[in-house]
Amino acid sequence: MDRKKVVWSEGMFLCPQHFQQQERYLEDYARRYLEQLQPGRYGLTDLALDEHLLAIGKVGVRQASGLFPDGTPFNLRTAVATEVPEDTRDKIVYLALPVYKTGSVEVGDNTSDNRRYHLISYQAFDACREDSDSIQLDVAELNIRLKLEGEDIQDLTLIPVARVHERKPDGVVELNKAFIPVCLHFGVSDYLVDHVNDLYTQMLSRARDIAHRIRADKSNKSPQALMEDHLWLQTLGRWLPLLQSWLNERRMHPEEIYRWLLVIQGDFCALEGRLQDEPETFQVNRLYVLFSGLFSTLRTQLQQVRVDAVVQLPWDDSLLIRRRLLRTSIQDRSLYSASRFILSVTASMGTQELSRQFPLLCKLGGNSRIAELVRNALSGISLQVLPVPPVELKVKTDAAYFELDTRSPLWLEMLQKEESLALHMDEQLGDVTVELFAIR
Repeated sequence: MDRKKVVWSEGMFLCPQHFQQQERYLEDYARRYLEQLQPGRYGLTDLALDEHLLAIGKVGVRQASGLFPDGTPFNLRTAVATEVPEDTRDKIVYLALPVYKTGSVEVGDNTSDNRRYHLISYQAFDACREDSDSIQLDVAELNIRLKLEGEDIQDLTLIPVARVHERKPDGVVELNKAFIPVCLHFGVSDYLVDHVNDLYTQMLSRARDIAHRIRADKSNKSPQALMEDHLWLQTLGRWLPLLQSWLNERRMHPEEIYRWLLVIQGDFCALEGRLQDEPETFQVNRLYVLFSGLFSTLRTQLQQVRVDAVVQLPWDDSLLIRRRLLRTSIQDRSLYSASRFILSVTASMGTQELSRQFPLLCKLGGNSRIAELVRNALSGISLQVLPVPPVELKVKTDAAYFELDTRSPLWLEMLQKEESLALHMDEQLGDVTVELFAIR
């Protein structure tokens, strides 16, 4: 009943309770209206911690604004602080406000911790007359203070603002940098801002890499491989403006950030040819757990995007005319463990004859062994003829394709010695063009 609308009637005798009841009605009306629009939302829209107090064993808030869980909006511009006891570890610091209780006194002086408001004096002027004198008004300010986890928080509404990692023996308080305060605007959290910015930077870098690959690799990549790059570029390009708008405004609610990041992850999973795992439900008391796992997954997916499926390995042909020898040094060691190595060979003799003759008239091996293999007519790294090229490579009608045997002892010896791969070709092959590709 204490939130019902006052019935104003002619001739009634006015008391302070009438105006107090009307205030309660209007406040409750605003809370219920907001609850219908965005149910259950509360938190900070602004937060500035006092970093200097950490050195003397305290946690302080210089300013803050937002909405308490009971629907009370606040704009704190008077600094508050609390002492952190010795040996404190892993404790949450809260902004605290006494809750409204029917029939209780709400206003007290600055020493009354259990009052919802404390009394302050204010000099007010008549806004309609220039020559009016000021009068002193008693006004009420929300009695907001800091509470440490483990202290008495009965009859208080709370917003977590920080987490104490530990108080060191020298008295310095160290905060948990990964803690995410409950907030209405994600810009309140340095952790969220930094990770969204990092995600945006990685996505932009991957998009530029893919765009460069598309322009540079059209001659060697198959339509399927180019289509995959185009789809990744389209997906990244679609989400980059959204992330940029988040960073420009920083007013998006963390729940909305979480939902959109799940959509982005779902797009990435679709491009990987798999279904996204069932996501966790958003909970304000598990922000770090939710976001840290999601950001980690997105980073892993983006690392896979950066890897080009087709890598052409350049030959050193300085000894080609004199010794019929091509050499290449594979700088990226990760190619050895997760790639197929393909030779694309073109010559004037025709693909069928080339497929038959090339494995017989060439030697492959490590740079230190190639001379011995040629001189003694020993077998090198074996080549398997491919009837069709790998789907990642663009089909050339005048080319024959061969796959290197990466289980050959000579190949393994070359890896162990970390030396260049050498290819010797007999003069009977005539003019021949050889390209080497690593396909992940």
